[in-house]
Amino acid sequence: MNYIKSSVLKIKKKIIYYDYLYRNLSYSEIPDYEYDKLLNKFNILKKKCTIIKNNIFNKIKFKYSNILNFKKKTHLLPMLSLKNTFNIEEIYNFYKKIFKNLKKKFYLCCELKIDGISISLIYKKGNLIQAITRGNGYLGDDIIANVLTIKNIPLILKGNNIPEKINICGEIFITYKNLKNIKKKNNSFFSNSRNIVSGTLKNINSKITSNRNLTFLCYNVNFSKQKLFNESHFECLKKVNKWGIPIHNYIKKTYKIKEIKKFFFYANINRKYFGFDNDGIVIKIDSKKIQNKIGCNNKYPKWAIAYKFKSQEKITKVINIVFNISRYGILIPIAYIKPINILGSKISKITLHNKKNIEMLNLYIGDSVIVKYSGDVIPQIIKVILSKRTKEAKKIIFPTLCPICNSKLKYIKNKYLYKCNSNLNCRIQLQEKIINFISKNGFNITVIKRNIVFELIKKKYIKNISDIFKLNYKILSRLNTINKSLLYNILISINKSKNIHLSNFIYSLGIENVGKIISLNIANYFKYISKIIYADIKEINSVPKISKKISLNVFNFMKKKKNKIIISKILKHVKIFI
Repeated sequence: MNYIKSSVLKIKKKIIYYDYLYRNLSYSEIPDYEYDKLLNKFNILKKKCTIIKNNIFNKIKFKYSNILNFKKKTHLLPMLSLKNTFNIEEIYNFYKKIFKNLKKKFYLCCELKIDGISISLIYKKGNLIQAITRGNGYLGDDIIANVLTIKNIPLILKGNNIPEKINICGEIFITYKNLKNIKKKNNSFFSNSRNIVSGTLKNINSKITSNRNLTFLCYNVNFSKQKLFNESHFECLKKVNKWGIPIHNYIKKTYKIKEIKKFFFYANINRKYFGFDNDGIVIKIDSKKIQNKIGCNNKYPKWAIAYKFKSQEKITKVINIVFNISRYGILIPIAYIKPINILGSKISKITLHNKKNIEMLNLYIGDSVIVKYSGDVIPQIIKVILSKRTKEAKKIIFPTLCPICNSKLKYIKNKYLYKCNSNLNCRIQLQEKIINFISKNGFNITVIKRNIVFELIKKKYIKNISDIFKLNYKILSRLNTINKSLLYNILISINKSKNIHLSNFIYSLGIENVGKIISLNIANYFKYISKIIYADIKEINSVPKISKKISLNVFNFMKKKKNKIIISKILKHVKIFI
């Protein structure tokens, strides 16, 4: 029993600590599902432990000073958390429990669960007078100066029959498009969208908030001393939307569980297309009258539940950091982690991109980290759990020499990158350039696999991309990696590739940031390779849908003498059509 008491106290301390971070600093040190697991474990253990009946836990507190000088305000109505589940059975139980209590059918309202920062807006006589953060659910910070900069939050409501006082609760978040723009402008790394929203809203400089282009959507409405419209949550949202309060269009009112399942399934498979982070759906009793009757406990409203998508984040450990070289000579740090499985994918290594990324994460070898993964993006480390760092953790030291060819690396300060300038003398750069050259979007000689390319380079049969056309029966028969049947297929494939579209030819050259679409735009504009080779920067800038940065990459590539020589060698073997 003493062990159980000790465990319960330990877990409770952690919960209070994580609650403080989230409610006061809007910061999550661990993924939501890890917090939910901790809470479930605590609830199971406390049933076995009579110590809970005492007030020992009231003494467990964390004293931190408030960093920013925002005024504290009390909420008109408590902003409580939602009970979470990942299991449809709990949704059935939620419904059955209420049905048993009411003994009649009732409607439910389904909405997206947006992953942002909750806010309570107060309108008096149609004018916005307060904007209070969730805080501890009862007391929050009034951040109205920053909220006034959010373009889709109306300062004045427009329309008829607007009540004297309205409490609008909703979520402030950032769209994928705006997050991408911020990263591009600042050339910096942000751990996740919720953290950047939190940091933006707590910023003393409102101009920064304005430039971040945050977005708001309403999820709840309360009226002071006035009857609600039809006592329906769904109708309330529609009504305030007519007054100018933004709501999301994906919302459903139903009394059937099978309709909720359909709503959840659609939201899950289309989550990336909504354009912002969302981690599940929220199911609420639609009737405000029934909501008030059922009430809340000290943590959750009993009339609502969050049905969350399967987690895309997991905690693991960084075992080692290895440095690779890209085809452009860029040094790429790669974190080897203790293997984890997310959404059916096994993840054992993660690209860390550059030095600044590592510095902003404050990442050490041996750290416990949170890894995020979703099907459409590469896995990434989004956070280091500093409270779990041990004395054995080691700082990451960047090499000064190329790990492949041992030549000196050059540090590019404004990009926080190390670069090997050995080009084709560096085996990996040559290998990756050849892989790109023979790829489907290039010369389409895909029967030559990576292991064959590696052997061709090792035996020095290939020293640049044009040497692909020097391959013959005699050379290929000396390779250990191919049999006779594959040998003939390679020769046939090389011969077929000699008639090539100009866009594929441009792509095959491996010009930095020039992909399939850009290659096609350049080809359609110039029509002939000779015109591209001798084009000035002004002409290249005239290509539709091409940035100045990419134009410069094309221009710099074409003006280099060694690249012109390689192109002329390739042109001896191929015919280009448009």
